[in-house]
This record gives sequence, C-alpha cells and structure tokens, in this order.
Amino acid sequence: MWLRKQLKLNDGELMEGDRVVWFDALGIPRRGTARWIGYLRGHTNVYAGVDFDEAIGGGTGYFECVELFRSAPNHAGLLPISVCMKEADMNDEENN
Repeated sequence: MWLRKQLKLNDGELMEGDRVVWFDALGIPRRGTARWIGYLRGHTNVYAGVDFDEAIGGGTGYFECVELFRSAPNHAGLLPISVCMKEADMNDEENN
C-alpha cells in the first residue's frame, strides 16, 4: 500500500509534523504542516501530504478513496517532496 519513511531534504529530515513551504504557480509561498509523507500507489516520487494554513484549492487529504490525513476543507495538498522545503530553512534564507 503506502510506505512512510523519513527522507532527506535540504540537509535535514522532513518528517510528519514539520512546518513546510511550497511556492504556488504564481511564486507565492504557501505554508502548512506536513501531515503525511510516503509513496503513493502508482507513483515513484515521494509525496508530502500538507495541511495548509489557508484554503488553496480542492485538496481533501484522500488518495484513491483512502484518507491519508485530515485537514479543513480545501486546505490539503499532496505534493512531490522535491517541491517542499522546511519553513525553518526558508526563514534562515530570509534572514541572510
């Protein structure tokens, strides 16, 4: 089914519960909390299930009728882990 694991990201491990940032198509940073990390059936990339701080679209936290994590309506996103960064890393870059 799905395999959860800790993964290296930006010289640190991204884990469930970490704060993350994703830049949308307009380059706007969207912040949220990683609620699920793993492989999705039929995909070779590792994904992060993110519970965003604000509504960003139609995400539900479900994949193929299975709930991976819970979030408020329209606050969920399943993103390739390669497009996510730890919020702390972004804050470090902003302070330099």
